Amino acid sequence: MNSVFEYFISSEIFKEILECVEYLHSSDPPVIHRDLKPDNILIGHTIESNRFVKLCDFGLATDHNIDRQTASRYEHSVVGTLAYMAPEVVSGKQYNHKSDIYSLHIIGEQLFGIDLQASQSFEANESAFKQCIQCMYQMLKKMAKTPNWRKRPDCREVLATHNDWGINKTVVANHKEFNSSVYCTVFDSETSA
Repeated sequence: MNSVFEYFISSEIFKEILECVEYLHSSDPPVIHRDLKPDNILIGHTIESNRFVKLCDFGLATDHNIDRQTASRYEHSVVGTLAYMAPEVVSGKQYNHKSDIYSLHIIGEQLFGIDLQASQSFEANESAFKQCIQCMYQMLKKMAKTPNWRKRPDCREVLATHNDWGINKTVVANHKEFNSSVYCTVFDSETSA
């Protein structure tokens, strides 16, 4: 991703997805979605903020009450979409809400155009932009952590580092192409939130 504008929009969308999943994980008892993928993320428009993100398809979701057994027929079963499934789920081992974090790392790779399996070189011209991409790369690596999946960060921990991997609006506003009509329109609609 070489455009500061694309990165800004992607980081704002990823932040909203993380907030949605954090809401599930902080419920009492915590809810594991178990089928996070782009097809189950809706992006709509509102007059107030011009964009909102919603999660859908809770057919495989289960609560994760560590104090008692849940009645879910899917508890610790191999369910979800294979390409987004955490390794501990695929192997049929016990798992918790951190399996959703693995799915979010795959979504993040796609959203930001980062491939953790390939050697990464960041071509961004602006040093602040390049630093954000590098921070996102490191965060996605932590979110993918295997085999010690219990050390994956929670959504709240990823959100707490948003200032490191998210683009500051002033970086976008000071960008040389900011005054072009196409980017100015996109930025105005994104920042009116």
